Amino acid sequence: SKEENNVEWRECEVHIHSLPKSNNDMDKSEDGHGGHGYGNEYDHTNDHELEEQQHDFIFNLFETEEDEPEVMEFELGNGIPCIQLACFDRITNSTGLGVWGGAECMSKFLIENPQNITNKNVLELGAGTGLCGLVSYHLGASHITLTDGDSQVLRNLRENIRRNIETDTIDTTNTTTTITATTNSFGNRKIVCPQLIWGKDLDRFVNQYGPQDVILASDCCYMPAALEPFWKTVDALLSKDNGVVIYVMVSASQVSEKALLNKPLEYGFQQEYCSDSQDVIIFKRKHRDDYR
Repeated sequence: SKEENNVEWRECEVHIHSLPKSNNDMDKSEDGHGGHGYGNEYDHTNDHELEEQQHDFIFNLFETEEDEPEVMEFELGNGIPCIQLACFDRITNSTGLGVWGGAECMSKFLIENPQNITNKNVLELGAGTGLCGLVSYHLGASHITLTDGDSQVLRNLRENIRRNIETDTIDTTNTTTTITATTNSFGNRKIVCPQLIWGKDLDRFVNQYGPQDVILASDCCYMPAALEPFWKTVDALLSKDNGVVIYVMVSASQVSEKALLNKPLEYGFQQEYCSDSQDVIIFKRKHRDDYR
């Protein structure tokens, strides 16, 4: 007999008005880097003047009419069925529309260490095309929350969830789409795909989706400006009791190893594990007596 899972998501639009003029400016900016979801509110003061000065730099983050997604198949073994993902074979306007090396590295690590997520509430920051989330689903995570800041990435992510999980019914309202899906052998579970902007409305997010046992992040903090909102978000959303962060970084990054390891300390986290290749790091909260 079939048991049921629920897949639910919410979204709103996030618009990017201009590109920074140089790489140095990009380091300082936190305005909507496509696919991962961190940023400051846009200041509309002197919009007309800004558009005149930066006309050549204004683009539509979500416009990809010239690009068509390719459906890629991932045969991961270990009893996980073939995962099919609509994605782009090159980086387009949004980084979350491609499968990064970190996602494949994370998936491999989870398959080799399923005890980290089985029967756990798992949240992914910068979920992109959904590979790690679907692996978590098949490995028995009890509740999976896949987040991104880019509305186009979220739409593609949700289609990928539909593509890979057999659905029975779809119930759509003005703000929420809930999919009732057939489950695998782990019983009745739920996948949600809400929008999350790092550092924004975190109390509301916790009230709605609850504290998380595990937070996954792969190739997320490739810009220094991302570190602060990233760890602020982790600190707010991760369970205070034995919560863990599994962090993977394999792609090119402007974040130094020193910065990557020092910023968690400011939020009361310490490194508990590092793979031999140093691609996978697990962070846990320090003991209460050691908190800042």
